Amino acid sequence: MVEYRFMEIASLIGSYLIEGINQDEEETTYEGSLTLSLRSDGGLNAAWLIKPDQLQYGVGFFKNEMLVFNFDYVGENDVVFRGVVAYNCSKMDVLTGIWSEEAGNSKYVGVETARIIRSGFLD
Repeated sequence: MVEYRFMEIASLIGSYLIEGINQDEEETTYEGSLTLSLRSDGGLNAAWLIKPDQLQYGVGFFKNEMLVFNFDYVGENDVVFRGVVAYNCSKMDVLTGIWSEEAGNSKYVGVETARIIRSGFLD
């Protein structure tokens, strides 16, 4: 019998390359980066840079191989938009997520894949 172990939160900390599909009928794509850091209260901070220059920030938690963030960003006319993303963390070094935000089309769900950047990757 194979012993199953849950992933530890510390293994999620780091920088990731992301690719995604927006929450729209056209399924427009995007790419960028995601950085995860540990908060002093045991939760997580997230910072996304969606190319070329859209910054998004989130706070969240990790439980049973699920990583969930509430996030926000400043859009056109300085309007703040909010959303939620949930990642499955069952595969080492890869996060697969779905997301929704208030500015998106409620008939659709965004999809995102994040792959961790290991030390030496860019050397």
